[in-house]
Amino acid sequence: GELEEYKREHGHCNVPQQYKENPQLGSWVNTQRRFYIQNKLSSERIEALERIGFESKPEEASWWKRFGELEEYKQGHGHCNVPRGYKENSQLGSWVN
Repeated sequence: GELEEYKREHGHCNVPQQYKENPQLGSWVNTQRRFYIQNKLSSERIEALERIGFESKPEEASWWKRFGELEEYKQGHGHCNVPRGYKENSQLGSWVN
């Protein structure tokens, strides 16, 4: 479907709610997230979404990704004081600061 096509193209299922190329897809994904969180989806739909990597709370997944990166940084540097302009991972530097 359209979400699978989006994932092939972008590498994830986090379609922006205001997705200009396909506003209906952005709206649909937002609705699926809401229904997922409210436990209003059948187990078959949940399985189908999870099978393609759908995240009901992408901001939470992003937080855990950065946390894992911070753990790796600490292993390599002995501390968690990532500089804001850290060239190897500028997003981690911004997240920590």
